Amino acid sequence: MTCKIQTKQRLYRGDTWVYAWLACYPGTKNPYDLSGVNARLHLRDLDDGLVLEATLGHGLIITPEDGRIDLRLDLPQDMTLGLYRYDLEITWDDGQVSTHGQQTVEILKDETHD
Repeated sequence: MTCKIQTKQRLYRGDTWVYAWLACYPGTKNPYDLSGVNARLHLRDLDDGLVLEATLGHGLIITPEDGRIDLRLDLPQDMTLGLYRYDLEITWDDGQVSTHGQQTVEILKDETHD
């Protein structure tokens, strides 16, 4: 499904996590029409504990005609440093569910903070 992914494997606590998925037809750069889809993202620690959730209207924005899903999520300043896992789950307008972009991300200490 994805023709391009912007990846950031290392994030700093307290920063805004910005990420984008572009959904294209296989072998082309023609975007899927994402009208009517729903999406959510879970960030989990390595023990499978839910740390953060992004949903439509809370961190996720879908631009249907561009086949684009954008993430903008503020990471807590007191977030525990270490490795986390996440993926993007899409529920299509016909009820089909698919998972995309499963990744591991490292949360690092930022040096400029209060």
